[in-house]
Amino acid sequence: MSDCSAGYDPTRWSSIRTGEKRYRIGVIDGPNMSNMHRRDRSIYGGASIQDLQGFVHSFGESIGVETVHLVSNHEGDIIEWIHENAPDLDGFLINPAGLTFTGEPTKWALSDSNKPYIEVHFRNVVAGKAMAPLGEERRFVFTTAAKGEVMGFAQYSYTSALLALIWVLDDPDLSGELSLGQIC
Repeated sequence: MSDCSAGYDPTRWSSIRTGEKRYRIGVIDGPNMSNMHRRDRSIYGGASIQDLQGFVHSFGESIGVETVHLVSNHEGDIIEWIHENAPDLDGFLINPAGLTFTGEPTKWALSDSNKPYIEVHFRNVVAGKAMAPLGEERRFVFTTAAKGEVMGFAQYSYTSALLALIWVLDDPDLSGELSLGQIC
């Protein structure tokens, strides 16, 4: 991901939307994501959080979405940002990172915003050694109120989650429970 623009053609995404409204989406990266360029290169590839934000921003622009980014190692700052920005946003992506198992106050701030959100993780946080030191008793706090969750695809987790959120916003049927009859 060191060159996020390599092979990237924004015009190829022009027809992927089911609606035409331009949305503003808050993208939140929680504790430890600011240090991703120094973390395990086999997972993070040496990319910085700024590289990731640029990649997500470029993809968003190509599908008619403005992304507004926050990176913070402090839960209180994240909550305040949600409270201040929710009125001007259509939804959220959140990588809770270090708050994945403990971020109840942040989850409530997102839920109270009455805006849909999707939980996103750069890596698959339940696979192998990622989960081993945490034990089986851990539960994912944000998943219980999220519209969905995407993990394990590096920077593409973010673009996949952004696209899924836009489909939720574009298609009112996705915001509720679908039956097989509605799909077919």
